[in-house]
Formats: sequence, C-alpha cells, structure tokens
Amino acid sequence: ALLPPGRGYLFPPGCLGGASGDLEAARCGSYKAHFASFGAAGCNETMSIRLQHDPPLIFDLSTDPGESQPLFAPPPELVAGFQNALVRKLADIRNDFRSVTNYTGGGEAAWPCCNPSNVGCRCFD
Repeated sequence: ALLPPGRGYLFPPGCLGGASGDLEAARCGSYKAHFASFGAAGCNETMSIRLQHDPPLIFDLSTDPGESQPLFAPPPELVAGFQNALVRKLADIRNDFRSVTNYTGGGEAAWPCCNPSNVGCRCFD
C-alpha cells in the first residue's frame, strides 16, 4: 500500500493568495498533492496566473523534500486517494454550520460603521 492504512489527509491553510479558504494542497504520509499553484513572482513582485491541477501534482517528500519534481506517473490509487479526500473535505466544509450576519434588524447599533479610524469598521472605499 502506498499510503499507511488509517492515515488521514492534512489540508494546510491556503497560502497562494487564492480566495479565502481555497484548498490548494494536501498531505498524507510522505506524499503531498498540489491542486493549484502559481509560478514565481515577476520582476514587479506580482504573482503569475493561478494554475489548477487536475489531476493534482503529487510529490514524494521522502525523496524530494523541496517539492521540485512531481511524480511523472503517480499510481492511479494515489491520485484517486487525494482527489477523493479533497471531495470529502469540501463536502464537510459545505455542510458545516456557519452564521450569516443580518444587518436589517437592531437599528443603528447593528449597522456596519464607515469610520476608517475605527478598528471594527466594515466599510471600505
């Protein structure tokens, strides 16, 4: 077996500058999959276009800790394991409890402020 039985998948927080909450990578055992990536920053410090990877790029961290070369032909069960873990994680996130702020009731005390010097301000010009 490529992955240890019973091992979970770790999804680190998104760090590629994508939308809040994007899942860009996952790790299980010595393998890491990238579902999205950027190229190197340009001369003007701007990032390149975000690339989605389907199938994901998979690295074996035991032989490539710098993640410089994805596996050329990763075993299909390894790819499927990461893809299934991503689908399950996204479903879990979608089904999680969350609240939505409602500013329609409560009078002025519930309105977002528009004073930039107030740290609680939610209005931006």
